[in-house]
Amino acid sequence: MYYELVITILLKDNIHLENSYEFLSTFLNKGMLQDEKLKELHQENKFKFYSYSNLQPLERDKIYKEGRIYYFNLRSIDISFLGRMKRAITYKNPYCKVISSEIKTCKPKYISKIVSLSPAVLTIDSGRYWVKEDGLDLIMSRICSNGNKKYESYYGKEVDKNHIFVESIVQLNNFAIKIPYKNTFLLGNKFEIGIKSDELSQAIAKIVLGTNLLEKGSIGCGYCLYK
Repeated sequence: MYYELVITILLKDNIHLENSYEFLSTFLNKGMLQDEKLKELHQENKFKFYSYSNLQPLERDKIYKEGRIYYFNLRSIDISFLGRMKRAITYKNPYCKVISSEIKTCKPKYISKIVSLSPAVLTIDSGRYWVKEDGLDLIMSRICSNGNKKYESYYGKEVDKNHIFVESIVQLNNFAIKIPYKNTFLLGNKFEIGIKSDELSQAIAKIVLGTNLLEKGSIGCGYCLYK
């Protein structure tokens, strides 16, 4: 089970799709600074257990328009986090205004596949990002180890480091996707991942779905849906 805070905003300026990751990250981070517990979480070097979608609906010219209303989903496995965020994001913001926010409960019974809607990011040797040429075996291994660690961190239960909850993996993009962020950029990719049917694999998949796939969930990377 996981939860989503559906946030509807009115934009006060145009925003290009490429800049929407940093825009939403800044919006949410400043909200976290309005609450002492959220501020502590923001500053801690540990799994954050949240992710978020991009703004919807997507404009055909990839420019979100000033004066129009959009929404996005802030997702977490921690409902208390979303409750605090619901209150914190009402701060005065020069770039957007919160119109409404609503918490929804999501209870996937069975997950056959996870599909990344936003690019998933993996940092490998010397700060370099995974690209297609590095091979699917590496990305699959890291997806599993990352998911296992998130499960262990949240539930406090140890998982065999060799446990593989992924049954199959397909890369959905031909070329790495650039994500502009803080005067540089990240490289990410989109995947469709088949999930094993055993109980532990399903539990880990729900953790990944409720947080994010791989890294940088706090800047909107690795947000997923399931089939």
